[in-house]
Amino acid sequence: MKTDVTLFCRTLIGIAYASGLVIGFSMTPPILDSSKDDLVIPVHQTLTITCRGQHTLAWAWPDQTLVGQELTDRQAQLPTPRTPGPRVVLVSECPGQPGRPYCKRLILNGAQAKDTGYYRCYYKDVKAIIVGTTAVSVYVFVRDPEQPFLQRGSDMEIIFINHFSTHVIVPCLVTVPDLNVTLHAYPTPLETDKMTWDNKRGWTIPRNVMASVPMLIGVLCGATLGGKDYQSPSYIFHTTGSQVYDVKLFPEDPVELIVGEALALNCTASVEFDTGVDIKWYYPRKQPNSREDTKPSREALSHATEAVSFLTIHSVNVRDTGLYICNVTIVGTTITRQTQVIVY
Repeated sequence: MKTDVTLFCRTLIGIAYASGLVIGFSMTPPILDSSKDDLVIPVHQTLTITCRGQHTLAWAWPDQTLVGQELTDRQAQLPTPRTPGPRVVLVSECPGQPGRPYCKRLILNGAQAKDTGYYRCYYKDVKAIIVGTTAVSVYVFVRDPEQPFLQRGSDMEIIFINHFSTHVIVPCLVTVPDLNVTLHAYPTPLETDKMTWDNKRGWTIPRNVMASVPMLIGVLCGATLGGKDYQSPSYIFHTTGSQVYDVKLFPEDPVELIVGEALALNCTASVEFDTGVDIKWYYPRKQPNSREDTKPSREALSHATEAVSFLTIHSVNVRDTGLYICNVTIVGTTITRQTQVIVY
């Protein structure tokens, strides 16, 4: 009897999941209240973007440490005073339009330089988030003359390069879109006429230009604004492996649990030594700006390096039923493994 019930549940879940993908790819993408590819606002000002579409909407933003706060209709009609404490992104309902009855408005008070980046509006109930199909995005520059280079981490970052890279991107991102940015290489200068600049990506350097100099350790970007000189973080180049030997998701078979039990999955990638590995999880209750309970691990074996990410949900409920996906990204290439979890 249990086998019949299990098969029936799996069939329903499979149909629902497949239907979500079919609907997602056939629907009209959401639209924003601005048709521009990018927006520019002064630092400390309020960013407001409105999105409309055919189905329930949600937002994602660059600074993932920011928490989103959904406003009720009454709260959305009241002024939003700037109160001390952690910054939040306010998301509220708004009037729809014919053919696009759903509307979500994003409000960020006191925008900072680190809020520069892509803001994405997407259909919340669709598994595949694809800009131009199930999502729409806009790049926002939070113009800060005191911090023209975007700095989210340390003063020194590593750029990993594999043996097959034809170009290398130096991500010295800016908050001032029309900033005149110069690339400085050390200890040997680079030939600049073959490099290209994009204020949303940084400098792109052909690999043969890098190979033409006798020694190249790293680079940094510089600019002058208002009579003052500014520098980006320093970027150190590190050549890595790129070979992937195996990627597995354990357990491999579908997982069946009772409400209250613990779910434990692990995603393991066996790769060439010195290969950079990024492992990300996607599952039913995960949101683009949420934090998952994961534990990364890396161990050098005799023939390879093994990178592992553990995903744990300590007490599951029926909302945890669905597809669990592990994406392993290695030097621009993503390998996907997935398994089904059913909670009774």
